[in-house]
Amino acid sequence: MNPVTMRALLDDWESRGLLYRIKKEVDPRYELGAVINTKNGRQPFLFEKIKGYRSSLAAGLGGDRDLLADSMGISSSDLLPKLIDSIVNPIPTTLRATRRFRKIW
Repeated sequence: MNPVTMRALLDDWESRGLLYRIKKEVDPRYELGAVINTKNGRQPFLFEKIKGYRSSLAAGLGGDRDLLADSMGISSSDLLPKLIDSIVNPIPTTLRATRRFRKIW
């Protein structure tokens, strides 16, 4: 399966036991980075509660070559050629309005 949305990717990784879901509230100033560093930034995390924010946060999604390739639905040996091809032949993009997130503390 090649997930096409972030939610689908996180659900796929969670079903395969690759995603660490953190349900406990973490302080973004001190705890969040420390948790990510426990896996050297090479493991995906989903932080559900971040002190002072309403939204969740996904981190560590591309810190490992195998995970990055997996997120694109390719093998890690095909990653470099795919990235080079993407730079040489980019897909046209469309600019969309974004919502701004605001702190609640």
